[in-house]
Amino acid sequence: MGIDVQVFCQLAEYLSFQGEHFWAVSYKRLGKFQVDKDIKKKDLYTKAGIIFAPVAKMGENGHVTTGILLKACTALNYQVEDIMEFVPDDE
Repeated sequence: MGIDVQVFCQLAEYLSFQGEHFWAVSYKRLGKFQVDKDIKKKDLYTKAGIIFAPVAKMGENGHVTTGILLKACTALNYQVEDIMEFVPDDE
């Protein structure tokens, strides 16, 4: 059983700044999935029923809404933790 998308995103907001340690979101898992399954960005946004901009943002580890994550995960039959993770932001 996977973690609920909304709970995951609330956790992301909480972890975005804790003390002096910053956290970032990484979509490397999504990129790896796309390469492994030969899924192009166009295929993803078409299948998920979303516009291109959020898919491009995920490719740059940008912020997207929980609704977009839910649509992408549903289209791919994945859980949110399968396509993204929290990583320390060393910058």
